[in-house]
Amino acid sequence: MEHFVKPSYGKMWHFCHNSQGICYSSISGKHTSSYEVLLPDGQPDFDVIIDNNDQIHLVCQNENGDIIYMKRAKDNWERETLMQSKSKENYKKNFAMILVGNWVNVLYSLQYKNSKIIAHQIIGNDGATPEVLDYIDGDFSVTKDKFNNIFVLYQSHTYGNFGYMAYVWSKKEWSDFVAVPVEGEVTNPHIFVDKSNVLHITGVLNGKIIYYSDTVQNFGEGANPVLMEKDNLYLLWENPSEGKIHAACSADNGKNFSNVTEFMAGRFTSAKIYAISYTAHETSCRTNRCYGYLTDGSVNFYLTPDFFNISRVPPKNIETKELVLPSEHKSDTKIILEELAKISAKLDNLQKSIDNQEEI
Repeated sequence: MEHFVKPSYGKMWHFCHNSQGICYSSISGKHTSSYEVLLPDGQPDFDVIIDNNDQIHLVCQNENGDIIYMKRAKDNWERETLMQSKSKENYKKNFAMILVGNWVNVLYSLQYKNSKIIAHQIIGNDGATPEVLDYIDGDFSVTKDKFNNIFVLYQSHTYGNFGYMAYVWSKKEWSDFVAVPVEGEVTNPHIFVDKSNVLHITGVLNGKIIYYSDTVQNFGEGANPVLMEKDNLYLLWENPSEGKIHAACSADNGKNFSNVTEFMAGRFTSAKIYAISYTAHETSCRTNRCYGYLTDGSVNFYLTPDFFNISRVPPKNIETKELVLPSEHKSDTKIILEELAKISAKLDNLQKSIDNQEEI
């Protein structure tokens, strides 16, 4: 997936993956710089976010499956290995990052004994190890609320349900699993919290779009739904059989939606999802995904074309405080072995719990 990262002023950043690895360029007005190769062995599965100090954070894996974290501050990239792979194999890890103050939260999936688990790790928490959450089927989606609680939405292999867990930041612990009242396997999960702190959930069940907040609502055939808040709440998805993007609008926090409307892409290109990240100074929209299409060498977003308008001057209340990175690198062999041992122990305990339930 391509990523657009918008600082508080000056220029936009575009991150993508091609045959040269993970690359990036800057966009200022109508001018796009030449692409620079950031990680030649970086894999297509990566995530990028920006903090309120205009510092960029990126997490990915290399060709050996090692998890790499990079931070750009004052035009320099710093690199840290979060975990070294024992298998030396790379596979999709569904990387996702959430910022809480100066803490960068990274969530990713790992293969373990022919199963897949979700892990959560906080960068900057010296000595912190990844915390195993649950066995998972498919991908997951993350968001946070105004109290800095983190939510992860997924199809639980352990419980056999679609639902979420919440990391209560004030307690620094994960809640129990909360099931969404639907039956069956849900794919393409997307979770979102609006300005009123209302939690919104969407996904695909039996080839059709579902939405949940207070009650479950069903929409037509589709894939890859995303939620966006502008003046109202918007639910967008693609209909692969028609080649169109569909949208429904809610003016009452998801209780009711308008009739579905359709968008057409350019004549020669199809629409697709782009990942976006921005600072607290952004006002054009609230989301981490946007549908858009390429025309005349530029990307156009549906519903929020003004996202690409970049201020030339810094905002008056911009913060300049530097984030603090851990003093020790977790690439140290002993620390990584300890992390893997803890993950293995937690997974073994979880498996024993599942086996005991099956025996009852």
